[in-house]
Amino acid sequence: MKMMKQAFVNINNLPTRVITYGRWITDEPDKNEEIILIIPGNPGITDFYKVFMEMLYEKLRCPVWVVGHTGHEKHCSRIVPAPLPQPIGLREQIQQKVTFIEEYVPEDAKLHIIGHSIGSHMALEMLKEPTIESRIAQIYLIFPVFEKMLETPNGKRMYNYFSYLKSTGIFLARIHTILPKIITYSALKLLMSIRGIRGQEHKTLHRLIHPKMLQQVFYLVFEQLDQVKERDSENFKNNANRINILYGDKDNWCFEDSFVNIRKDFPEIRAEMTLFEHGFFFRENEEVADVLGEWIQSRLD
Repeated sequence: MKMMKQAFVNINNLPTRVITYGRWITDEPDKNEEIILIIPGNPGITDFYKVFMEMLYEKLRCPVWVVGHTGHEKHCSRIVPAPLPQPIGLREQIQQKVTFIEEYVPEDAKLHIIGHSIGSHMALEMLKEPTIESRIAQIYLIFPVFEKMLETPNGKRMYNYFSYLKSTGIFLARIHTILPKIITYSALKLLMSIRGIRGQEHKTLHRLIHPKMLQQVFYLVFEQLDQVKERDSENFKNNANRINILYGDKDNWCFEDSFVNIRKDFPEIRAEMTLFEHGFFFRENEEVADVLGEWIQSRLD
């Protein structure tokens, strides 16, 4: 039994999508419970992680949750009536996750945070939060973005073409909203099939193509480029026994020397280089779940 549940949750009076495998966030917890919490990349679309979550749950048999980025997914205003402010930045997204943990993760729980892409930066920042720090057992940074984002190959491209990409993307999204869904979905499905992306993700990507969602996504990108600069070495030093990092050797969102520098500066940190893609959830859920499952299990034993 998968025991999957999903809903928009009111966090700081803002609707934020949550998916769980295992118990739901308000169900009665076990004592000293181990919980896995995934912090997405950008865009923070929770559906991207469903297959990965299910595989982790089947391997570890403890609750596996993902908290999306507020504003990145459409919600029914009847569920959470509060208006969505514009825009929601990097610090605010981190605070959403902190508040979620304060409200839904028991104080005696052992929390394993998986941060993907910019979610890695968020996970590292959460280690500094005094209200939740003691609940965090380990963090696992996968295909991480936590330093010198402007110096990465994709960061440079994004910075140089940001205005064009933003205006073009939002314009096309507006066109998308007025065309019949069968046309836009078929076109996207064809494009994704050419790229070798399975059918399940077509619907997820289709839901992202909305002007309001893309405005939130692009604003978060802008703040990432502006704020993710030098590595916080003090944070790494203070928490080396709680940090695990999974790199991809062709990850153009990662600072080129990050892996070598981490291994040199913090030999006690578990860091491995792999052949996996940054967007692993399109093709490599099983492989990444195998690695993370082994890492987390080794911390549970």
